[in-house]
Amino acid sequence: MDKKYINTGELAGMTGCLDEEIRELAKKGVLPAHKTRRGHWRFNVDAAEKYFGIVINPITNLDDDEDDGVNSKENPDTMTITEFRRKCREQQGMFREKMGEPMGVGPWRNSTTKQISMLVNGEKTGKNFVDKFTFNYAKSRVNNLQPHETIDEYRLFNNMLSSQPMAFNLFCPFIRMIEEGKADIVTGVFKAIFPDKHIGEVTEVGLEYLHTDIKNYLNDCTAMDAIVRYKDTEGKPAFIAIETKYTDVLGENTSNKERAQDRYREWIKRIGMFKPETEAKLLSGEKVISQIYRNFLLTECYGIVEGANRCYSVVLAPAHHPTTEKEVASLKDELLPEYQYKISSVTLEDFAKNALKICPKGYKYPFWYFKERYIIEK
Repeated sequence: MDKKYINTGELAGMTGCLDEEIRELAKKGVLPAHKTRRGHWRFNVDAAEKYFGIVINPITNLDDDEDDGVNSKENPDTMTITEFRRKCREQQGMFREKMGEPMGVGPWRNSTTKQISMLVNGEKTGKNFVDKFTFNYAKSRVNNLQPHETIDEYRLFNNMLSSQPMAFNLFCPFIRMIEEGKADIVTGVFKAIFPDKHIGEVTEVGLEYLHTDIKNYLNDCTAMDAIVRYKDTEGKPAFIAIETKYTDVLGENTSNKERAQDRYREWIKRIGMFKPETEAKLLSGEKVISQIYRNFLLTECYGIVEGANRCYSVVLAPAHHPTTEKEVASLKDELLPEYQYKISSVTLEDFAKNALKICPKGYKYPFWYFKERYIIEK
């Protein structure tokens, strides 16, 4: 029988755990695993999916190297994803200690291992957020969860390493500015960050956006981490769909729902933006429709259904993230030349720098907080 296994580095990448924590689950017998002849752990995919509550693309016949391609060091000056995650985790741990907060367990509610990047009772203290406005916004989203939304309460309030609360901390200040009648400031910031996106006037900023009628789109739970709606320079509706990444890797999260796969194929053919060879591989299943493809498809199908004059996909990640630049370049290369402008990346560093530069006194604090908490030095 052909069993499906996944190695330590890959499972750590998909779950946000450290490699050592994954190995500990094997040693304690919590997760079914076996050792290869080189002494490396291999985990049963079905068991890992059930334990962590994730979907893993089937992997078979892996070699015996402990690290997958994501962890390889082509450039000695570049951190591996494991090294990068460890550094980010340590930074969040130091920030937690600076706040005087105790160490919580994680990364999930039913976890038993304490982690330096986890909080205790964050749903009551609000310590995972920049201010009370953002904390209240997060509570409102959890208390009014819509069909198909996948906001995990424990992760949002207690996991300091998660990109979800990071997105709330970065974009909620703009939501507040718009509510306070300061849309002109928001417009100025996004014009500086995205000078090539033909922004006329920003009208709305949203988080974890997923239309309730998913059948008209990808028919799955893929959401935009953030969406910036605006009137373009022609006065017509436009938007930027933003995927925020902290320590995540875009190629790790796949979907195995057949109804969704059928919908993906429909939209791949309908938008007609991929090169013929790439389109053929995506339609045949030879190339997996991973998260970066789904994000792009969601942006484009939403733009078509909603009648947007312009729409763009942007990946927002730390400058030192080891894989983001390569992932975005890879997708761009698979698009026809006339559509390659539709996908791009922006660093968290540049985003925060522009926000601090444009925002007047009284509106800078959230971005000082963001810079201190999330931006790491190499």
